Amino acid sequence: MKKNIILSIVFSFSIIAIGIAIAKVITYMMG
Repeated sequence: MKKNIILSIVFSFSIIAIGIAIAKVITYMMG
């Protein structure tokens, strides 16, 4: 049970990190 919670937190955090990275690349391309 605890492992699934940690796994979901890591998964959501990685999605957020990827989103931030994509946003930085887009802003770099625009600027």
